[in-house]
Amino acid sequence: MAPAISGYDTPTPACTGGINHGQSLARALRPTEDEPLSFVLSICLSFPGVCQTAHLDQLEAMATEESSDPVERWRPLVATQFPESEVETALCLIRHESGGDPNADNPRSSARGLFQVLGSLWAPHYGVSQAALYDPLTNTRIAHGIWEKQGWRAWSPYMRGLCHDE
Repeated sequence: MAPAISGYDTPTPACTGGINHGQSLARALRPTEDEPLSFVLSICLSFPGVCQTAHLDQLEAMATEESSDPVERWRPLVATQFPESEVETALCLIRHESGGDPNADNPRSSARGLFQVLGSLWAPHYGVSQAALYDPLTNTRIAHGIWEKQGWRAWSPYMRGLCHDE
């Protein structure tokens, strides 16, 4: 039997014939005082197939409960997609772009979601529909991809100097 991850109520079974280690781990993942929500969310996002959609929905709901600030509630998600040194800038951009509303729409462009990703440009590039940009995980993953290609200069609040010292 593989060692259990501290703070979880179900030990992780060994990888043996017929047992999907990732799915067993996902059933065991529960945030505790020692293992915060951001750690659990990072496991779910780092290992495709580990957490079912229901797990991600549950984690998102927990993030919503943890903070009444509409932007801070996305910190655990942002922390799984961006380097630690960039999380504050990413959150600043979310604050200026969408106010933390994953359903935010720019009526003058195809910008959608938390980071106001331009759907007409980036949705086809990443092989998703423009409607998928309302999904916080999809929007944040694409924002990370844009950041890797163009840096923060791809966002107008950054270019206007609003998020440089975050």
